[in-house]
Amino acid sequence: MVSRYLLPVVLVVSLCAPLWAVGPVASSWEGLSGLYMYTLPTAETLAHGQIALDYAEARYGHENMRTKLTDTWFVYSATFVPIERLELAVSGRHEIVHEAPLSSAAFTTRSDLDRALGHLKYTIMPPRPGHLALAIGAQDITGATNELGDGRDDRGRRLFLVGTYDWATLGITHMHGKIGEYAGVRLTATNGID
Repeated sequence: MVSRYLLPVVLVVSLCAPLWAVGPVASSWEGLSGLYMYTLPTAETLAHGQIALDYAEARYGHENMRTKLTDTWFVYSATFVPIERLELAVSGRHEIVHEAPLSSAAFTTRSDLDRALGHLKYTIMPPRPGHLALAIGAQDITGATNELGDGRDDRGRRLFLVGTYDWATLGITHMHGKIGEYAGVRLTATNGID
């Protein structure tokens, strides 16, 4: 059953790939250029004067012994590089969380929230082939997501220092008084698709 749908999807993606190619650096779903949605900024920025507009929708589901939960995010962003090395992004997030007892099919709305977020990144050492690039920045500068949804610790203002060397990225974050780290890689499947 899966193979019946997989082949047409692969064909469409491979035929349209040149139309979608935007180069090696692209904005993420919450604005700043980076890897895997918005959680992994890289030390690269969009080109000076470039503007990027993004929209994403994500749905998550969770179930335990008593309740089931669905969490839906609608995220839109605008990213701009007004001066060389400085990337600014503004994004909006609409989050809807539904919860229901496992024995019931009817969901109740637990929260329905809108938030506006601001992000910035400054490249200290710009990327060059064969050289390490370094950047500092902040995601959700105002802390608008501190109380969003279920109040998890992985939301809110996040300061970061990140290094990118060719296809590898390594970063350090500071959030809620805790230091964390992240790593990511950019692998190209074919020309124009990252």
